[in-house]
Parts: sequence; structure tokens; C-alpha cells
Amino acid sequence: MSSIQHCATHPANAAFDGDAIAQYMRTDFITLPEQLSVHEARERFVSQLTSDDIPGQVFVVAGRKLRGSLSIKKLLQESDTTQPIRYLMDSCLFRVKPDDERQQVVAELGERGLDLVPVVEKGELVGCLMEKEIAHLLEDEVTEDAHLQGATLPLEKPYLEISPWTLWKKRSVWLLLLFVAEAYTSSVIQHFEEALESAIALAFFIPLLIGTGGNSGTQITSTLVRSMALGEVRLRDMGRVIRKEVSTSLLIALHARAGGMPARLDDGHRDGNHADRQPDAGVHYAVERASIVGDPDGAQARRYRPGGGLRAVYRHADRRHGADHLLQNRPVLSWPELIGQSQPPAAGG
Repeated sequence: MSSIQHCATHPANAAFDGDAIAQYMRTDFITLPEQLSVHEARERFVSQLTSDDIPGQVFVVAGRKLRGSLSIKKLLQESDTTQPIRYLMDSCLFRVKPDDERQQVVAELGERGLDLVPVVEKGELVGCLMEKEIAHLLEDEVTEDAHLQGATLPLEKPYLEISPWTLWKKRSVWLLLLFVAEAYTSSVIQHFEEALESAIALAFFIPLLIGTGGNSGTQITSTLVRSMALGEVRLRDMGRVIRKEVSTSLLIALHARAGGMPARLDDGHRDGNHADRQPDAGVHYAVERASIVGDPDGAQARRYRPGGGLRAVYRHADRRHGADHLLQNRPVLSWPELIGQSQPPAAGG
């Protein structure tokens, strides 16, 4: 009886979206029946290896029911070869379901630093996530985070395979939302409408005001979303965040006003009506307004789209450089060690 599961793709995969774990799990993996002795399990394990890729752990099952996982190192080093492997296995496993969402699993992987995760449905082992699958999952989560931070919906296919129509659908919604958000900056112009009427030259500063306010809001939102993804800031901290950002924006506004002082001195106050002071006040107002608008926007973005992808990558121990680095850091058993420790016990042993 073969103990390696060559299962077909999970039959319900079509019912899951692209973020479901069922889209990532592999269905060919080695399992060992719990009633096997150490010697029998060694022979069964070696006979089922099909490549030089030797897993560090295997699953212990009863039929298709998952009972636990067994370290291959522990299996090979066990001196009592007649002992059932169920006494060596670890039954406390972190498990996921096929319909679990990717970002939830990524957050757990970041905290636990796991190399092998069973996928269980109604107690039955239907798949697993190994190092390559975990690396793929983390990569997709980071890619999605990068797209969302760039104000575009994630792409399901490589860029060159995407049609202009699809790109339009991915970008247009966010661009429309950004357009509406930028409308806030028009309040700055309305605030200084009388000053604009008295000095037409002030209209030249409108792009400066809009750009400064937009850039300030982008800095605040990016910093806030990143901090929330790392778990450093929570929604209940928004009061402290707003106070901190308003104070920071005040310092930035004063710095920006100081930066514009050479231009004012060069102008020489030609108009005589102190209109040159209005751009300074406009920059100050734009930065302050951006801090008030940017804080809640960042919090709401984090609220409706839970992050964690980047946090998982940085906290996933020794797995920060993709699949190749993952494969280089996993424990590998050599064939001499494997074959040498899997020989039948001596007579009378």
C-alpha cells in the first residue's frame, strides 16, 4: 500500500477565489500510517521518495484523518525501532482550511515561522503548504500590498498578458477615488479667493499648494498604513496619531515657509500689499489640512483591507529573500545518512 498521496486538485477549488489557500496547496505529499513502527516507517518513507528533495517532516494519518506530524530527524535517530511512530509525532499542529483567506494565513505564518502547514477539511488531510508554496503565498501577498499602495488593484496575470481593458478596470476606480480626494485641495484655493483677486500672480502658486498638500497627505497615509501593517498602530490609537501628525505638519509647514523665504526676498515686495505672504499661509494651511484628512484615510484603508503580507515576510525567520533562500535554509538529509539509518535492525535487536 502506497503512503504517498497523489491526489487530484481539490474538487472544490473552482469555488474558491484567488486568495483562498486551496489555490496554493499541493496535493502530493508523503503520509505515514500511525500504526507503523519506527523501522517500518523508515522503510516506507525511503521507498516513497521520488527525488533528491527530502522533506524535514511528514504527516501521520489514520486513513485520511490527520493525527500529527513527524520529524524525519527524530524518526532516523530513534533507537527503539519497534516503537509505534504515534508516540513520536507532534499532534499540536497549526492547520488551515482550503477556504481560508491568504492574508489571514500569511499573518499566522509571520508569527510562527512555519515550514509545513497541513490543509484540513472536516478533519481530513486534503493538502499541505510546503516551503515553495509558502514562499509563493508570501510573494503574492507582498505583490498585492505593493499594488494597493500604488493605488491599483492587483493583477491576476503577468503584466504582458494583461489587456488594456483589464488595466483600465484595475486602475480607473482608484484614480476616480484619488480624483475625489484631490478635490479637498480646492478648499485651499477657495480660502484665498480674495487674495487671488487682488494679486493675479498668486495663481502661479496654485500647483505648489496642490502638490505640497498632496505629497504631505501621501507621506502620512503611507507611513500610517505601514505602521498598522506592522502592528505598531491600531484603530484605537487614532487620537494619538492625529495629535502627533498635526504637530509634525506644523513643523513641516514652518520649514516649508522658511524654504520660500529667499524667493520673497528676491521679489522685494514689489506689490507693496504683502501678497507674497499668502503662498506661505497657503502652504501652511494645505499641510495642516492634509494631516487631518490623511490620517483617517489611511486608517480606513487598513480597516477594510487587512494587511500583514509585508509583516510576515520580515518576521518569517530566515526566509526574507524568496523561494531560493527558503530552499537553501531548510534542513536536508543526505542519502548516506538516510540509507545508513534506515537499515533493518540487527537480529535480536
